[in-house]
Amino acid sequence: MRSVAAWTLAAALAAPAAAFGQPIPEAARADFERGTRELEARRFAAAIAALDASYRAAPHPLVLFNLGLAHRGLGHVGAAIDAFERYVREDAGRCPPARCAAVRAAIGELRAELCTVTVEATPADATFE
Repeated sequence: MRSVAAWTLAAALAAPAAAFGQPIPEAARADFERGTRELEARRFAAAIAALDASYRAAPHPLVLFNLGLAHRGLGHVGAAIDAFERYVREDAGRCPPARCAAVRAAIGELRAELCTVTVEATPADATFE
């Protein structure tokens, strides 16, 4: 999150209610604002809970962006990649170029943290517990 954090938090927290650009249910707005406050305070688990609730009530790409930051803050690499990829995909054509470039760079950094484990067993029908 270091390469993206300072810039992204400023962008994500600026006028959160207006960020949707359309009328949204009050509960979704409140959850989004609570989630961004939790994110700013680095309470990532609380941010995820609030942002998930906001997205369920009123799906918007900016919520996914913030979810990516919160998951990255907790070290949830796969969930962060998923949220960031969905953000770029769902905000196609509207994502500010600098933000999209930073998010794509973050995705690359996160992918570098992933590993693959291959397990081979003999006999072939062996089970693992």
